[in-house]
Order: sequence, then structure tokens, then C-alpha cells
Amino acid sequence: MAIATNLQVQCQKGKGAELVEILKEALPVSVTKDGAYRYDLCTDPEDEDKIELFAKWESKAQFDAHLEWRAETGFFDLIGPLLAGEPVIRALNIEASF
Repeated sequence: MAIATNLQVQCQKGKGAELVEILKEALPVSVTKDGAYRYDLCTDPEDEDKIELFAKWESKAQFDAHLEWRAETGFFDLIGPLLAGEPVIRALNIEASF
């Protein structure tokens, strides 16, 4: 079953733009991974340090494998210092699309 994923992060003050640039380079690679359909990189218009990623994946197992790969490559170590706290990651079954 296809899933929608949502990653929510709050960056340290003034670090949102830096994270956006890193993600703009990283996400084109993510979307080429097995099971990835698309990514949307979004910023809060009232808080440039609040960033969310929305994605669609073929399955939760493929999304989990992608997260594991990102961890193994050191990506989370790279972006960790930019964050003000732990990210929130959600995966939801897509029941219908309109």
C-alpha cells in the first residue's frame, strides 16, 4: 500500500535557509530510490526555520530502507547541528487520493 510521509523540523534560529539548500541537493537523489514517487519541500511562511517534507512512497518498508540508507551515509549527522530539536517523522497509509 502506498504511503504518505511527513518530516517536520524546527531549525536553530537563522539556519532554515541553509537546511533548505542542503535538502534541494539531497532530495533529487531521494526521489530516484526504489519506491519513491515524489517529494515536496515546504517552509512555513511565518517561520523560515520551520521546514516540512511531504513525500509519497510505494511502501513503508521502502521508506524505512531509505531512512536507514540516509543514516548510513552520514546525512543525519550533517544536518543535525542545524536542528533545534528532534524531527517528527510520520508515515500514513494513503486510503484515497482525489
